[in-house]
This record gives sequence, C-alpha cells and structure tokens, in this order.
Amino acid sequence: MKDVRKILFGLLRFEICGTPITEDVKAAVNKETLTALYKLSKMHDIAHLIADALHKNGLHGVDKETYELFNRQHQLAVYRHEQIDYEYKRICETLENAKIPFMPLKGSIIKEYYPEPWMRTSCDIDILVHPEHLGTAIGALKRDLDYKEDGGGVNEITLCTDSNTVHLELHYSLMENIIMDYFHKTWGQILSNVWGTMLLKKDWKYWHLMDDEMFYFYHFAHMAKHFGHCGGSGIRSVIDVYLLRKKWTFDEEKLSLLMEKGKLTTFVATSEKLAKIWFEEEAYDELSLDTETYLLRGGVYGTFENHVTAQAEKRGKKGYIFSRIFEPYGVLVAKYPKLQKHKWLYPFYQVKRWCKYVFKRSTREHAKKEMTAINQVKTVPDLLKRLEL
Repeated sequence: MKDVRKILFGLLRFEICGTPITEDVKAAVNKETLTALYKLSKMHDIAHLIADALHKNGLHGVDKETYELFNRQHQLAVYRHEQIDYEYKRICETLENAKIPFMPLKGSIIKEYYPEPWMRTSCDIDILVHPEHLGTAIGALKRDLDYKEDGGGVNEITLCTDSNTVHLELHYSLMENIIMDYFHKTWGQILSNVWGTMLLKKDWKYWHLMDDEMFYFYHFAHMAKHFGHCGGSGIRSVIDVYLLRKKWTFDEEKLSLLMEKGKLTTFVATSEKLAKIWFEEEAYDELSLDTETYLLRGGVYGTFENHVTAQAEKRGKKGYIFSRIFEPYGVLVAKYPKLQKHKWLYPFYQVKRWCKYVFKRSTREHAKKEMTAINQVKTVPDLLKRLEL
C-alpha cells in the first residue's frame, strides 16, 4: 500500500501541478501496484487522472491490460464531461431566458480551476433556485428542454434529460435540515444567507455566484457532511480544496469567522494541510495521516462501514441501534419525500421500512453487514472528535 500511495500522489502532483514524476515513483510502477492503483483510483473517481498521467509519462506500457482499464475511465470522463457541459449550458440559458435567478453549485464552478475542465468529474449538475421559483424553473425546463422529473430529496428535485443520460439536481436549499441539525445548527443559519452574499455573473442578469468565502464554506460543510455522516469525502474533495486555495484570494478574516461560527476550523486546517502534503510534499503529522487513512478507505462518497462505525461511535451502540429501528422523521422523509406533505403517514412508512428488512434478501444482508460494522466500532479511532466534527 505504501508504494501505491507513493505512485498515486506522484501522478496526481504531475497531473494537477505539473510536478515531474520522480524516478522512485516510476520504479514502483509494476503490474501489482497498477492493479491496486486502479481499484483505489476508480473508487475515488480519479482513475481518468491517473490514466492521463501514466500515458504522458510513458508508463502505459508497463501493464497494457490494466492500462486499458484506466484508459476506459479516461474516455468515459471526457465523454461524460462533454455531455454534462452541453446540458449545463442549455439549462443556464433556459433559466436566464425565463428570468429565474439561479446559482450553479459544486463541480460546475470548481472544474474551471482544474488544468482542464474534464478532469473534474461530476455525476450530475447542481443548481440552486429560490424556493418560490422552483415550480416555474421546473416548468421551463420541461417545456423548453423536454426534461422530466426523476424523484428528489428533502432539499432538491431531480430532473433528467429525455434519454436519462444527464441528471440535474435543482436545489431550493443548500443543506438537508436533518444534516444541519446533526452537525451544527449554525450551518443552516450561514447557508440560508447565500442569496445575500451573491454576485451577478458578468453579462448575465439572472446567473448568480456565491462570493468566494461563502462558496469555500459551503464546500467544507458539504465535505464535512460526507466525511462525518457518510463515512468519507474522497480524494477529489481535497484536490478541490487545494485548487480553490491556490486560485482564489480570500478575505481571510471573513473566512476565518465563517469557519469558526460553523465549527469547521479544525477540519478546514487539517484538510488544507493534507492538500499541501499531497501536492507540495509537506510533512505529515499524526492527525493528517489518520485523516488520509480514513479518507482513502472511504472512497468518493464514503463506505458503508465507515458510516456505521462513525455513527455508532457518536451515539453509542445502543443509541445507534435504536435510531436505526425507529428512524427519526427527518431521516425517513429523505427516503419517502411524500412524508413532507403527509406527516400522518410516518408510522406506516416506518412499518414499510421494517418489512423491507424482514422480507427482502438484499436488505437482510445489508442489516447483517451493519451489525458487523457496529461490533467493530472499538477499532475506529476518535478521528471525528479530533477534527471537531
């Protein structure tokens, strides 16, 4: 694993920063390390970056069979970017023409700071609108682009193209209430003011942008949600941190106050340090090394085991098991959005959920896996406490 990490970060430094590959990194590339590297990078949705770096450094011939797997991910990333970018432009033009204020989020903004936009993959398009404009926005997208609704959660409606190839998450809030309450209520207070800190994009009347400090706070709130609640946030989130820090000039006093109010100061400092370790070869300390280990194990959206052990450690085994048997309304409504308008159905959906665990084989296996992870909770370090999450 040590050689795999060395190769991984050596290739990422080349791809993101242009730092030449060292001879010891090249020497460590062989069939065994490439196979392990493919599994790790694919889990973090960065195999396309590794593929590009391998090819540019003449390392694609070491194991042609494994490189073909890498190359496939590279081709998919470029193709996927072209698809999403085409739809993204159409969506923005449609909302602008309909005179609906909107604000692109996440990867749509960050990709512009990568060496090439295709390098920053996204599984969908995220755009924020005012709650009162949600219906009008959905209507315009259906009418002008033939989009169709495809479900949603407690803070967004999902739409997709007629061919179901590109998905749009149309947000009307930046964070789920249950997640904001779970971590820190000030997240909701800060993020609810997003329209008060907006900037208009040049030459557009309805395309809005967050100011830099709010965007950086939102990135970390979203990252912390995945890291602390879902079991990991992925390598890509730290690459984002590095590039935003390098490319943007922040009002440091304003940024510091935001992070302090959101109780994210330690998590931000550790993530920024980890970014410098990976891309500028700073020295590790114990906290950054533990954070890296947890993050690498978790993948781009976190692993089930990381999630369960983190939650069981936070609440205690008994508290966690109780919360899984009787899921809170805020959690259940994310699975069954109809509960938002019909709260009286809460007991029925609770029973429906229990029936899935009893009668559906895949769900029973999921429950067994969950109990195994709970029993291993003592092996999980107090990392979240040290990060103050």
